[in-house]
Amino acid sequence: MQADTEHVSQGQTCDAFFVPIVYKTLISSHMVDVTLNYLAGNPKKLKNRTRVRFHSGTSEIMGIVVLLDRQELAPGDATVAQIRLEEPVTLIRD
Repeated sequence: MQADTEHVSQGQTCDAFFVPIVYKTLISSHMVDVTLNYLAGNPKKLKNRTRVRFHSGTSEIMGIVVLLDRQELAPGDATVAQIRLEEPVTLIRD
């Protein structure tokens, strides 16, 4: 079977082709739950709702980091967060 690539951009996936291989392990969403480890070498704190670039595979999608338990994250600290994306991304469900 040949896919029509006219409407597929770089970084996008065609979920239908993966379903038989990895049943229910891929999910497409605008929100990604993460454990965020903010590197100690950063010069300033990360503020809640900071705009970020999210990279997955060859995709680059703009989003906002929502810190779930604080308003700022100091360099070297870690926390749970949610990245809210402008476009959906397909990721492996964990």
